[in-house]
Amino acid sequence: MVDHINRGQQQFRSFFLRLIADADRRRDYLASRYEQDYGTEFVSRTKELMCRFVSALNDLLPPCAIDRVNL
Repeated sequence: MVDHINRGQQQFRSFFLRLIADADRRRDYLASRYEQDYGTEFVSRTKELMCRFVSALNDLLPPCAIDRVNL
């Protein structure tokens, strides 16, 4: 059982590292397979959480230099 888990983890890691290294492969996967592999609910929830994360991060960062310029 542990060998099976380790093998699965290694396969996932290898797959993920290839996606990170290859922008075309990553774009292709996200456009055509991501939703099939993980399901619509997972993809929707992930998008929602990313939007919340980016919004919270934006609230914490100082304004851009261009935003601070008074015209």
